[in-house]
Amino acid sequence: MYIYAPKGDEIGYCIECECPWEPEHQCNIVIRGDKVLYVGPSEGEDPWGDDEDYYCIWEDED
Repeated sequence: MYIYAPKGDEIGYCIECECPWEPEHQCNIVIRGDKVLYVGPSEGEDPWGDDEDYYCIWEDED
């Protein structure tokens, strides 16, 4: 778990873990304040990007 220095009133977190179904990548969960911004392969995301930089599969619309 990585905890980033606060920006304003929010704290940012990244949680990385091994990904057993795709071992060459790690899974990354990015959280800003109390909102999950991103869940997916670890590609250097941090919690201080723009909202359009993130993608969560459960927000995908058909």
